[in-house]
Amino acid sequence: MQKLTMTVAHEIVENCDFSIEVGMEKKKLSEMTDVPLKIETDKSLPIHARLEYYIPHKRNYNRVIYNPSKNYYEHLLMHEFMHLEMYLEASKTSSNKLIVSGKEEQDAFYRWVSAELGKLKTKLTADRLKQFVNQLHEEIMLQAMNSPLDLLVEDRIYNNYPVLRPLQMLSLVEMEIGNVESVKKASKS
Repeated sequence: MQKLTMTVAHEIVENCDFSIEVGMEKKKLSEMTDVPLKIETDKSLPIHARLEYYIPHKRNYNRVIYNPSKNYYEHLLMHEFMHLEMYLEASKTSSNKLIVSGKEEQDAFYRWVSAELGKLKTKLTADRLKQFVNQLHEEIMLQAMNSPLDLLVEDRIYNNYPVLRPLQMLSLVEMEIGNVESVKKASKS
């Protein structure tokens, strides 16, 4: 059944143009904010896509950047669009929340995790170890912030854009396969 589902989803995706839904959502978001929404590509982007809100970046537009080497870019765009839509909705009621971590939390994390880094301490210089732990801390903070939101984002896409469901499924499966491969690769090194 799973193979049939994937085959049918591939057939649908290959024969559909999802640019109408993407264009409508982009227009809707631009109208919600009176701030333009720019879409850019970046082949060097290490992740699938990223949303940059205009205020923290001190510019007069929101920007979604995606890696064109990744498949199913329409889903990637819609995913970032839903993040922006949820942000805008929360802004209206002043209910935005942000997980933040400063130097004090970063230092505490370093002290906590460095005791568990036995072999790495012998292989890395002190500066490189600190850099590694800081990157680890940053990634954990990103996951803590994004993982719950991503579930809500995907639920919103699924419920509000049924035509995108085959695209969404293939995109999420591909990302998960990539995640599993990364973990396997990391566990071997």
